[in-house]
Amino acid sequence: MNNDYLNFKYKPFKFYLLSLLITWATLLIAAYFSFNENLTLYKYVFIFIGLVIPFTVAMFLIYGSVNDELKKDFRNRLTNLKLIKPKYLLAILLIMPVTVALATAPS
Repeated sequence: MNNDYLNFKYKPFKFYLLSLLITWATLLIAAYFSFNENLTLYKYVFIFIGLVIPFTVAMFLIYGSVNDELKKDFRNRLTNLKLIKPKYLLAILLIMPVTVALATAPS
């Protein structure tokens, strides 16, 4: 695919910095709550927030951008299955089950 028409610049440093800082902050709060059994519900809320922060940061950076081509490119990559190369399809489908199997195998 020829991406010469794309005239926007990705900012991975901003994404990774925000994702890392906010995720760690929420997970540290969850760790604090884990020491008190009365706050178990809050612990799980903060764990969930920590897990969805990278997605949320990405959505804010993409849809907060003034560049319409960036938004259009994101939607195209998300919905256009023709962009998935067949040689990677098997890896895409197997990476999660294999990872879970390998992680649980020692136990």
